[in-house]
Amino acid sequence: MANRGSVDCVHIDFRRAFDLVSHQKLLSKLVAFGISGLQLNWLKVFVSNRVQHVSVNGVLSGECCVTSGVYRRAVF
Repeated sequence: MANRGSVDCVHIDFRRAFDLVSHQKLLSKLVAFGISGLQLNWLKVFVSNRVQHVSVNGVLSGECCVTSGVYRRAVF
């Protein structure tokens, strides 16, 4: 920016994009649309090996693998 060059920025709302579709199906569709290389790898890493747990009255459940959706904090 100091040299008055251009700056590109992309904002993606992952919560909406990944809310219901399985991660594997999403990645397959991205490949079908021509997404590849670093962009596809970044998204694979983002959705891979995700786990979640539930907290009820301060007691945590065991972890469970997440195969769709993205992080939402829910404490009961």
